[in-house]
Amino acid sequence: MLPRPSHVLFAITAALLVNPLVNAALSQDSTDAGATTLTAIYSDGQAKKGEKTFAKHCAACHETFFFTGARFDDVWAGHSAFDLWDRIQSSMPQDKPGSLSKQQYSEVVAYILRLNGYPPGKEALPTEPEALKNVMIDAKRSP
Repeated sequence: MLPRPSHVLFAITAALLVNPLVNAALSQDSTDAGATTLTAIYSDGQAKKGEKTFAKHCAACHETFFFTGARFDDVWAGHSAFDLWDRIQSSMPQDKPGSLSKQQYSEVVAYILRLNGYPPGKEALPTEPEALKNVMIDAKRSP
């Protein structure tokens, strides 16, 4: 016995609606809930670019030791990468806050994470606030 046309149409429609949801669930990336600075959420190349941006726009006023070790942990552990990104973006450079691109701010954050011994990965730290909110800064750094 062949299925009725309305059942076939329902099955096809259901498959088309569910398939994107399944694909989205299967393609989770480092910005999903549960991602931390210990899960390799920035790339080494991104951190290297951030080092250059820091040297050009930040180093005249800031020493890197202010952003490392216990000082960093005391302020940022338990916060999201967005919190750090937003703080830098909304207040730096001091003479022109917000004047760098989203990408440059993410690169500076990646550089700060590298300074703190967090492991790099293959993917760059996101530039979009919503994705950055899903990455938590962990106080425990790799040696």
